[in-house]
Amino acid sequence: MKAKRKRTQAVKSTPTVQPTKPEKTARGGWIAPKAGVWIIAIASLACAAWTGWQVSQFKPPLESILWGILFGATIWLVAGFAYAINRWIRRS
Repeated sequence: MKAKRKRTQAVKSTPTVQPTKPEKTARGGWIAPKAGVWIIAIASLACAAWTGWQVSQFKPPLESILWGILFGATIWLVAGFAYAINRWIRRS
């Protein structure tokens, strides 16, 4: 026996409106690059000083200064890595 097939009616397609390309207004930054560098510099110096002060309670002075420098440099490393990823993603 043959199975009966239902005849499907052709679905009328309605004309769709193609979305327009987004404008490039979202490509700008929130703050100026120079201001961002200043913010990172102040934050890294403050965190380096705080880390050095906290470590100085348990380690010798030279080692606490080195820990502070290491922590401050790590902030710059993370910021540079984030900037590199951002440039790689948004390349034109």
